[in-house]
Amino acid sequence: MPPFVNPSVAAVRRPSLIPIDAAVAASLARGAACFEADHGVRLGIAHGWLHEAVRQSLEHCRRIPRPAPWLGQIAVDGQRQIVGACGFPNDPGADGFAEIAYQTFPAFERRGHGLAMAAALLEIVRRAGTIRRVLAHTASPEGVSARILARTGFRNEGEVAHPGHGRVWQWGAQVRGGQPGVGG
Repeated sequence: MPPFVNPSVAAVRRPSLIPIDAAVAASLARGAACFEADHGVRLGIAHGWLHEAVRQSLEHCRRIPRPAPWLGQIAVDGQRQIVGACGFPNDPGADGFAEIAYQTFPAFERRGHGLAMAAALLEIVRRAGTIRRVLAHTASPEGVSARILARTGFRNEGEVAHPGHGRVWQWGAQVRGGQPGVGG
């Protein structure tokens, strides 16, 4: 049984994910050629965006420590091109809920990478087997990210105050039997 409410999401090609940690940052600091060789990827025009995504992810993990797999992730497409970053803003720990976030780098938008990253994060949640609820936030109740979340089984729960982003729209999905989906 596919882990998502919409069967078409199960067919989405998942990106390869590279966990963002100190080793990734050190590799990137040695230069693009070293990073590409170390990880078997192409940075291409994602180079500048990647530096910022790695910096933000490591800073976030310093503020809110968490174990793998609940780290930031670099998303790599089937051609080994870095296309975005995604991850978990919180450490699910004993709370039993995870929050997902994803960003497709601008040059790669509108190609399905956001949906693929969301699906890959939900697969991590499913494999963990300890999460009861998944959240995500959008700036608007409509738009690309809202459609991605709806397609992956999230329900719009309304506008909420977010400590880091002000007023945002919260989306939620219950996890039942290890499967993210809409419910209770």
